Amino acid sequence: MLFFPVLGLAAYAMALLTHYGLVGTRARMHPNARALVFLLMAEIVWFWVFLQWEVLRVALGFASGLGRGFALPLIIVGGTAIAVAIVAVVTRNLKE
Repeated sequence: MLFFPVLGLAAYAMALLTHYGLVGTRARMHPNARALVFLLMAEIVWFWVFLQWEVLRVALGFASGLGRGFALPLIIVGGTAIAVAIVAVVTRNLKE
């Protein structure tokens, strides 16, 4: 049962290291891109909380599987990640 919280913590740590590890890029980052990065990090945390909740429901027998509702948070996190990439590329090209 500790696998998903540890995996979520690792994903959050990777997001933090990626964001703060690129100091030169972060200094030039557009404020909208920076806000999207923090939104993405918050979504990652809540995605793993949701995943752990659903796994516990299945383990306790309240549900028979993760169901179709699991896809929505995954799509939201993926969409935000794509938006971060697009905004970062577009705003970087505008500044140069």
